[in-house]
Amino acid sequence: MPSKHDLKRAFRDVYARVLYHSGLHAVVDRCMPRRLTILAGHCVSAENNAGLPPDMKIDGRKLASILSWFGRRYEVTTVGTGVRRLRESGKRSLFALS
Repeated sequence: MPSKHDLKRAFRDVYARVLYHSGLHAVVDRCMPRRLTILAGHCVSAENNAGLPPDMKIDGRKLASILSWFGRRYEVTTVGTGVRRLRESGKRSLFALS
């Protein structure tokens, strides 16, 4: 039987895929207030990281693709600068990698 964490992850995956593939993410982005999205990760995958669980690592090419996608839609910044910049005026939401 799946755990509640597995069910939450499955729901988030479905929600994210619907938003991304349908284009609804653009509508949501326009309707939502300006925000700082923080992508937190554990490890960029390498051959010597075979002992880590799959959900704790990402391939370097996949990470570059994700960062490129966010970079076209958000202003890329650091977490600390992003927090300060939320107080300033601006049109684009912010994105940071932690």
